Amino acid sequence: MFLIGCSETANSKYARIYVCNQTSSKLIEEESNVDKDDFNKIISETIKRNTNCINKNTKVLDVEVTDKVAYINLSEEFNDPNTNSSTAAIYKINSIVNGLCLNNPTQIEGVRFLIEDEIQEAIGPVSTDVLLSPTIDQ
Repeated sequence: MFLIGCSETANSKYARIYVCNQTSSKLIEEESNVDKDDFNKIISETIKRNTNCINKNTKVLDVEVTDKVAYINLSEEFNDPNTNSSTAAIYKINSIVNGLCLNNPTQIEGVRFLIEDEIQEAIGPVSTDVLLSPTIDQ
């Protein structure tokens, strides 16, 4: 896994969604019909498509972008122990971060996660107490 800067994924108005493959061994990129400027829908579509990494009952409570940082407030289901193994936690976090940053590089440079209005220091074994930038797994 390595970090990359935010860069345009396509000259399209539609967002690319990042999901775990069926064996949960890497993220893959999928096309969508979601407008790439609709941050809430990007996250909702990511949750919907990542059923093996994200609890399907997770709700997007709020998305706010301030100074190129997206603050994503999710319901407690996102922190579900059943989807917080080290691999699943990495992929569920990266799928959302990549979906926001790589589709909107001039608007979002990083992401912070909140669960039920509380900033999270960790999700599963993954430290989230810093600004998270996109990653690409190869």
